[in-house]
Order: sequence, then C-alpha cells, then structure tokens
Amino acid sequence: MGETNKQLATKYRRTFKGRLHRMYSSQRANAKRRNHHLPTYTKQEFFYWAICNDYYDLYNSWKKQDFLKKATPSADRLDNTKSYTLSNLRLTTWEINDAAAHLDFKSGKLFNKQTKVNQFTKTGIFIATHVSQSAAARAVNTSQGNIGRVCRGGRKSVKGFLWEFTNE
Repeated sequence: MGETNKQLATKYRRTFKGRLHRMYSSQRANAKRRNHHLPTYTKQEFFYWAICNDYYDLYNSWKKQDFLKKATPSADRLDNTKSYTLSNLRLTTWEINDAAAHLDFKSGKLFNKQTKVNQFTKTGIFIATHVSQSAAARAVNTSQGNIGRVCRGGRKSVKGFLWEFTNE
C-alpha cells in the first residue's frame, strides 16, 4: 500500500528544500497573524540567504538527529517587534528560538496584550510596575489569579501589597 498524503507531506517537509519552504511559509502566515508586513524578500531570496548563512550545516545536524523537533532549523527574528527582513533574521534551532520567545514573553517584550500592574505598599506608596499579572506574581511568590482579584476589587491585598491595573 502507498504512503498517505500526510506521510508524503511529512517526508517533503524533512527534505532540504521542504524545510526551507516550510520556514518561509510560516513567516508569511505569522506576519499576517501578527498584523505585520509580509516578508520583504521572495522565497528564492530567502533560500539563497539561508544557504549563505549555514543552513546546510543546521539541516544536516537535524537530519543526523533523526529530525528531532528541538533540532529543527528555524528562522528567528532578532527583534520580535519588527517584521521579517533578512537583516532581522538569524538561523537557529527550534529549541533556541522557542526558549528566546519564552524569555521575551515572560519579560513582556513579545506580546503587547499583557496588562501592566502597579504594586503599592498598604499605605499607598508606589513600589513598581510589572509587565503583567504573572510577572507581578513571580515577584512576590503568589499566583497571578490573586493579583488579578485585587486589581478587580475582589480582594484587598496579596502578600501585604496593594495592586492595580495600569492605565497604559
């Protein structure tokens, strides 16, 4: 019996050209989803750039690791607030790209949808602004739900502090 369409697609995505095609297609889809400009380069220009930037070595390493997800070649934006341009890209692995995105998310750099939270003493003295409820919760070792309840008026304080959403 022949291979299914899914098996054939997976096989193609694991080829030298197929992985490049997948990376380029993902960049276009992600730019649209984020309301960024589409990549400023063509697929052919991206392929050429990748090959000139050690894609061959990255691909062969992935292949030697039997196509392990964390070793998958990935195009990472150097500045996640900007769209895809060749000058804003680096080649890396999925694992490194994912770890960088996680750090940017935790620090508040990656997503603008996080609501900043101000922290005050119980006497009302301002202490700090945190990039999100989660960041505030990590700072005082509590849950983000507790911070949110204080901000919404369902609780008076958490860990001896007053909290409120910022107007930013």
